[in-house]
Amino acid sequence: MSDRSFRFTHAITRRPGHSITGGLRAVDTGAPDLALMLAHHGDYVAALRSTGAEVIELPALEAFPDSVFVEDTALCLPEGAVIMRPGAPSRLGEAAEMAPHLQALYADVVQIGGPGFIEGGDILVTEREILVGRSARTDAAAVLGLEEALRRAQLYAEAGAAELLQLGGAVVAHPCGSVFTAVRALQDWAAH
Repeated sequence: MSDRSFRFTHAITRRPGHSITGGLRAVDTGAPDLALMLAHHGDYVAALRSTGAEVIELPALEAFPDSVFVEDTALCLPEGAVIMRPGAPSRLGEAAEMAPHLQALYADVVQIGGPGFIEGGDILVTEREILVGRSARTDAAAVLGLEEALRRAQLYAEAGAAELLQLGGAVVAHPCGSVFTAVRALQDWAAH
């Protein structure tokens, strides 16, 4: 087994801005604590650096409260990057802001066009396949757009969870090759 799905040489992060306190949330638990988020972000950057990855730290984008979640804007693979088309209207401009940074790292960068919407948080890459969950932010039209953009990629499965914001909240890939799921969340989704 290789480590192509979890070994990275570069990481892109975006500093949380003041506007993040008004960002999207699956469950309203009150306004986030910006100072705490900045501290956690600093710890996250340090953890990424400890792996040996070169970390590219982008400044906050106040116009886009959720832009700290850079993984939603692109699917990055060893062969190239695919710029997503976020499903939340407040996030549509984030992908365009990310594009130049990806173009500096990759020779092959393609973009998902309309119709449809897709976010990186609904995508899980394993050693053999790319799993895409359909959700309120990722629809069938954009999944087909991703398939076309990747050309040779095999889209193995579709899953979704009604009570989750994105697939990434229900599944995680482990280096041993297993995919762990929040079974109850997926069972709840299947019952809908």
